[in-house]
Amino acid sequence: MLLLWRMAVVLYRKRRDRHGTAALYNGKGICQDSFFYDEDYKEMFFAEDYLVIYSEERCLVHRVGGIDKFNGAFESPIVAMMPTGSANRYVIVSGEKVETIRFE
Repeated sequence: MLLLWRMAVVLYRKRRDRHGTAALYNGKGICQDSFFYDEDYKEMFFAEDYLVIYSEERCLVHRVGGIDKFNGAFESPIVAMMPTGSANRYVIVSGEKVETIRFE
């Protein structure tokens, strides 16, 4: 089932041991999920019912209303990350190459 999530709001740090909180809203403005994150992420996008947030070094793939599918580091710094139309596959762009990665 394809879920239509419309907005992610990133809130400022409220606790010393957390960088911030992300709150996820549906198309009607109802909060469907919120979670803490521990890294300084730079970019985000929705891919089906997942929120993907990333920086040059790390990535978090969070299922809306669920748990994290992936939370880890890239092998080398990346410039960009994009969805492919599959919840498991993403394109990452580094300074040297473009490749498709898959999360189990």
